Amino acid sequence: MKSPNLFLALMVLAIPLACSLHAQDSQLQVKPERRTDVEGKLSRRALFGAQLAPVTPAVRAKQKLEGEGGVVLQRVFPGTSAAAGDFKINDVILAVEGVAITGVPMFIKTMAQARAGQELTFEFVRDGAKHKKAVRLKELPREAGQGYDVIYSHVTSHGARLRTIITRPRAEGRHVAVFLLQGGNACFSIDTPVGQPNSFTRIARDLARAGYVTMRLERPGCGDSEGGPLRDVDFNTELDGFKAALKALKRFDYVDADNVFLFGHSMGGVVAPLMAGQTPVRGIAFYGTASETWFESVFGQRRRLLSLSGMDPAAVDREVLRHGQFWFSLVVHKKTPTQILDQHPGLRKQFGTTIGDLFTPMITDRDYVAGRHYTYYQQLADRNLPEAWEKLAATPLAAGKNDNAKALPQHRHPRVLAIWGKADWMSTKPANAWVAHVVNRVRPGSAKFVELDSIDHFFFHAESFEESFGYLRPPRGGPHGRFNPAILRTLRAWLGETATSSKQQPATG
Repeated sequence: MKSPNLFLALMVLAIPLACSLHAQDSQLQVKPERRTDVEGKLSRRALFGAQLAPVTPAVRAKQKLEGEGGVVLQRVFPGTSAAAGDFKINDVILAVEGVAITGVPMFIKTMAQARAGQELTFEFVRDGAKHKKAVRLKELPREAGQGYDVIYSHVTSHGARLRTIITRPRAEGRHVAVFLLQGGNACFSIDTPVGQPNSFTRIARDLARAGYVTMRLERPGCGDSEGGPLRDVDFNTELDGFKAALKALKRFDYVDADNVFLFGHSMGGVVAPLMAGQTPVRGIAFYGTASETWFESVFGQRRRLLSLSGMDPAAVDREVLRHGQFWFSLVVHKKTPTQILDQHPGLRKQFGTTIGDLFTPMITDRDYVAGRHYTYYQQLADRNLPEAWEKLAATPLAAGKNDNAKALPQHRHPRVLAIWGKADWMSTKPANAWVAHVVNRVRPGSAKFVELDSIDHFFFHAESFEESFGYLRPPRGGPHGRFNPAILRTLRAWLGETATSSKQQPATG
C-alpha cells in the first residue's frame, strides 16, 4: 500500500506508512453527523474483524459471481462484528448499505468511517447464494494499561470532538505529565490496542509504567475524532486542537500543572513551541524535527530521499530545482497549485506522475498537495520557528506550589532537550542542534542536544541512512524495523532531572 505522496507524508514525518488509505472510488459515506454514543461520549471506531482478500477469478467462478468487485473473507475473528453477524470463511461481501464494494481498499475505508453501535446492511454471497443481513457493529478494542489506567476522552476544537487517550497512574496525588505529539501530516490513529504497538505507542506505555501521566491526541477526522476530512483541515486549525488538549491536560486533578512536558516527534517538534507560547510548560523534548524554514526543509529532505533511492546525482539536482520552482511559488508567493502549473506547464508531468514505486501524484483534485490542502503548507511556512523557540526561552515560569528555594533557580524558564539519531536521514543533526543553540543564546544552560547511536527517524535500530531507508520498502520476507529503547532511556532520564516536584523516579533499563 502506498502513502499519499510518500515524500511529503514523510517530510512532515514519521507516519506509519500502511495507515494512510484514501480510496478515491468510494461513494459510500457511513460517518454519522456526530460520533457520539448513548452516553454522550465520543464513540469508538468500529471493528469488523475479518482477514480480507481480493476476489480471485477462481473464487468468482466458484461463487457464481458476475461482474467485478467485492472482498472475500479469509478468516473471521471471534468476538468481533463479523463473528456476531455470523459471517463465515469464504463469504464474499458485495455491498454495504446498498453501495457496491469495489475492493479491499474501499471496504477498509468504509469500516474506518463506521462507528460502534451503528447498524449496517451487508450484501454477500455464500456458496453461490446471495444473502443480506443487518449487523450492529462492535467497537475496536481499547488499550489496556498494566499498572495504570487508560482513559479515552475528548476535547473540542472548532466544533469538533477530538479523541484524547490518557494514561493515569493508580497512585494517589498529582503526577508529572507528558503530552506526546506525533509526527507526520497524514491521517492515522494514535493508539494500537491490538497487535504489536508502534514506536509512538511504545513510548506512551513506557512513560505510563514509569509513573507519568501521558496524553495523545488524534487529528481532526482521524481515528475516533470528528472534524475533517483531515485533508481539508489547515495548519492553524490542527494546531488549535493540540492547544485545547494541552489546556485540558493541565486542568486534570491528578496532574501536577507545574510539571507538564511536551515530547514532539518530527512534526510534533514543530508544533511544540507554538503550543507552549500560550500555555506554559516545564519543558519540551523533541526528536528528529526541523528548525529551518519549510522551504529549506523540503529541499534538504527531497535531496536525501532521492539520493538514497539511487537516483543519478545530476537527475537529483534537476528534480530539486523543479521542486524549488513549485514550493517557492506556493509558500512564498502564495499561489495555488493550479496557478503554479498554469504558469510553469513543464511541472505538470513531474507533479502528476509517479516516480518508481515510491511516490504517488503530488497534486490531486487541483488544491491538494501530498494529501493536504495547499493552505496547510502556506500557514506552516509562515511560522518562524527560531522566533517561537526564542519566545519560549524568554518566558519565565511562575513559581509552582511544589517548587522549593533550592530547585527553583534552575527551573525559572522552560527546559529543552533536542535529540537526534545518527541514522535519521529524514532530519539533520544541524537542524536539531540549532534549536538548543537558539534557546541557549536567550537563556544559557536551558537546553541541551543529545545524539544517539544506531537509531533512525522511526526509533528503529539502524546503523546507517541506507539501512533505515531500506525499512520503507523491505523486500518480501525482509526484516522490518526493530525498536531501539535508547529513546526511552534518554527521555526518562531528562524528565527525572527536570521535573521539580515529583517524588516518583522513572524506571531504568
